[in-house]
Amino acid sequence: MGDEVLVAHFNTNGSIELRSSPILAIDVYQYYNRLSPVHYREIYTTVNSTALHITSSHSLLVRKKYKTYAEYLFAHQVDIGDYLYFIKEDDRLTNEVRVTHIDDIMLFDAYAPLTFEGNIIVNHLIVSCYGTFTHSTGHLVKMVRRWWLYWNLDWILISI
Repeated sequence: MGDEVLVAHFNTNGSIELRSSPILAIDVYQYYNRLSPVHYREIYTTVNSTALHITSSHSLLVRKKYKTYAEYLFAHQVDIGDYLYFIKEDDRLTNEVRVTHIDDIMLFDAYAPLTFEGNIIVNHLIVSCYGTFTHSTGHLVKMVRRWWLYWNLDWILISI
């Protein structure tokens, strides 16, 4: 908690501005448990040589290959040929990159960091902080918690 990470801020004109934001909390969905595997998707793009590991019920910013706009979708809704939003090395610009390969894998833990913006950049891709519920529902449900944690973060970190 408190570490600064890169997040996407969506401007009123639809453009994406990148900024740093503190981790407000880390929600644990499952601590490491070898007896209870968690279903993940391993997603590769035309640019990233490192795969994104994301639970099937976690959201990320996607433009379906047959649509003209981006939206947060669950990872299990992403298909080969869809587009994800890639943050270039200079941490300033985004561009669409095509999904080239997807594997279903099992891992043994699941965590979700929470930022005020409700998203985080993982392996240069824009990923939601929320799983299970849609991104917009998760963002609304956790609004009070995000605001409270944001304004009390210094006090919380001192008491830990």
